[in-house]
Amino acid sequence: MLPETGEHSFRVENIGGTSQRVFVDGHEMESRPGQESFAGPDGCLLRIKQCADPCKTPRSVDKEAKWALLVNERQVEEVDPTGNGLRDLRSMGEGSYTIAVDFDAEGVVQNACRKYSFIVDGEPHEVTLAHREKVWQVTLDGKLVDQESHTLNENNGTAEFVVMAPDGVPVPGRIDMTWVLTELKWSYKLVVGGMHVPASWIKAKGAAVGVAPPHIFSNAPGTQAVEESQESQTAAQNEEVVPQSLPQGVSYDKDTKSYQANIKDVNTKRYVFLGEFASVEAAHQKYLEALTRYAPDKKLAPALVA
Repeated sequence: MLPETGEHSFRVENIGGTSQRVFVDGHEMESRPGQESFAGPDGCLLRIKQCADPCKTPRSVDKEAKWALLVNERQVEEVDPTGNGLRDLRSMGEGSYTIAVDFDAEGVVQNACRKYSFIVDGEPHEVTLAHREKVWQVTLDGKLVDQESHTLNENNGTAEFVVMAPDGVPVPGRIDMTWVLTELKWSYKLVVGGMHVPASWIKAKGAAVGVAPPHIFSNAPGTQAVEESQESQTAAQNEEVVPQSLPQGVSYDKDTKSYQANIKDVNTKRYVFLGEFASVEAAHQKYLEALTRYAPDKKLAPALVA
């Protein structure tokens, strides 16, 4: 989707080769061998570039290096053609489809597991994180800033973005997603302008009690220690007793006082995130429902059968 002009298609045959052919909205464009930049709809610039997979060999010897598309030098996100993405593509033909990174992300917000509120130079902002099994999606003020699918072998992910202060000063933001194997849970941390921002809303619990949006100043990074000190005091006041015994597939997140459901895929030997819940019963029920898909032959411990 291209803002102001709607939906477009960009297709390349024999990409990178001497017989390369380029089509925009079904119409073939003039293309030279090896050409990577093209004029797009409404005067936009389309550019293709080859990106090596960091898990494989360097691009010079990697015959399967992936090609990315940039529109006006902004890389567009690739959507899973099975439909497990931001738009339902199951009715479309086979292939790889892309969407603009700054479209309205209402669907992402509806599936959020975390929301973070903060103020930059007096202007309020909100970051939303959605994590559904193997896809992370991050929005800033209702606009998608990152979407990334991860494999079961990846134990962490990072989304980086920029928050513009009222005077135009860019303030860096970063959210880290980490799988904590010792606790069998996913942990999330947002840092904006060097300051840790606590979650203001959690799917399993709703609005966080006692958490106020931190004030971040684009030209005064020294406020971080004060804000973190206040956050530590709030956390101590809201401290809750950690459950001593939990059913299979359920872990407890003491930071959010909620329960996560995770299951080990018997084929990949990796854990799959199933969701976050307010009660241990709801989390365990989600685990039971996922058994037939990820571990059909797994037997429950005798104490949990009833």
